[in-house]
Amino acid sequence: MMFLRNCAGPPILSLMTPRTDNPSRSGFTLIELLVVISIIAVLAALLIPAVGMAREAARATQCMSNLRQVGMAMQGYADDWEGLLPPQGIRDASARTLHWQSLLVDYITDQSDTFLDRHGSNVIAGCPTWLATRSRRGDGTYMLGDSFSYGIVGALGSASSNWLSPSGTKTFFSFSSPDRPSQQMLVTDTNMYFVYSGSLDPRHSGRLNVLFWDLHLARLDRDDGILAWRDPEALEHY
Repeated sequence: MMFLRNCAGPPILSLMTPRTDNPSRSGFTLIELLVVISIIAVLAALLIPAVGMAREAARATQCMSNLRQVGMAMQGYADDWEGLLPPQGIRDASARTLHWQSLLVDYITDQSDTFLDRHGSNVIAGCPTWLATRSRRGDGTYMLGDSFSYGIVGALGSASSNWLSPSGTKTFFSFSSPDRPSQQMLVTDTNMYFVYSGSLDPRHSGRLNVLFWDLHLARLDRDDGILAWRDPEALEHY
């Protein structure tokens, strides 16, 4: 405030604010902006890997749940086929191929978790981590070749096949086949439809999700996965 002098009388109180030659500074300086940007960059660098790890942990958990469904589907299949489990695949006289995953589709409760393979057969989608790496065709189906997210053993302790074809009958398994069902691998993460040392795919932070013959689940590193496949006697109970 300031006083104005009236020539005819006493000073008059004015509500006018006096001007100042140094108005208060507003806004940020360049240095302050750079500091803020640096802090945001540091926080992003810390959060982005954590978000990625959380996403992968969720996928690994979903994969384990999907494997549990595979085990339940195998139980349903065995109930319908006198206790026998599906072979790795079937090839009929017309050379039509059905992989083991196709044989279990009717026993999967959520049919949205299936898609077509290159033979035109419906198969189980399986592991979400694996599926995220697959390429889609224009019609929305996946380009698979003979790769699947899960592989099944073809013979106890070896990579032999138990395909069923017109040329001969292969060995079939039941849940009572292995000597150590709680230590022997039945289905696991692979990059093929069957299990062998080169097909094991420890895609969950370096570990495999494994379905054992007694239908319990465990997460193993690759070395223990090979033991669960080839030498279950040397594997500690999981």
